Amino acid sequence: MRKFEGEEVVVSRDEISFTGSHNLENILSAIAIASLYRLEREAVREALLEFKGLPHRCEPVARIRGVDFINDSKATNEGAVKSCLESIVQPIILIMGGKDKGANFFYLRNAIKERVKRVILLGEAKRVIKAQLNTICPLSEVENMRDAVTEAFNKAQKGDCVLLSPACASFDQFKNYEERGEVFKEEVRKLDS
Repeated sequence: MRKFEGEEVVVSRDEISFTGSHNLENILSAIAIASLYRLEREAVREALLEFKGLPHRCEPVARIRGVDFINDSKATNEGAVKSCLESIVQPIILIMGGKDKGANFFYLRNAIKERVKRVILLGEAKRVIKAQLNTICPLSEVENMRDAVTEAFNKAQKGDCVLLSPACASFDQFKNYEERGEVFKEEVRKLDS
C-alpha cells in the first residue's frame, strides 16, 4: 500500500491481517484520507497493523484440526458473500441460508464453482438456494446451526475453510445477524472441547 507524502510504503499487503480486494480498497481509501489530513505516516501504519476487522465480517473464529472457521454472518446479500468467497484461498465448505430476501443465488454460481467444495443449507431459504445451486457442487440440508457446523466439520479436510456466509437474513431462526454469528462461534468452540 503506497503513497503517503511521495512514494513511501505505509504497509505491505502481507502485513495486513485480513484479505480480500474489498478490504484492500478500504485500506487504500483510509491511506488516501489520512494523507489528505496530513496524519503521521507511522500512526496510520500502526492503526492499519492493529486493526483486526469487524465482528461477523470475514471474522476468523478458530482453527481446529487444521480446519479454519470464518464467521461472515453479516453477509446477508449475494455481493457480500461473493467478496468473502473471493478472499479465501483454501477450499471452502460454505454454510448459507436463512430468511430469503428474494436473492438471486445464480449470481454466486461462478464463485461457488471455483472455490466451494460443499454448501450446507439451513433456514427457510434452503430449498430456494438448492434449486438455484444444485448442479454446482454437493449440497447438504440441515435444520440448525449446530447441525450445520457439525456437518461442515465432518465434510472438511485439513487445510479447508468452513465459512458461514449466509446470503440471507437471520430472522427465521435468530434475532439478528449478530446472534447468528455468535451461535456459529459457540458451536465451533464446542468442536474443540
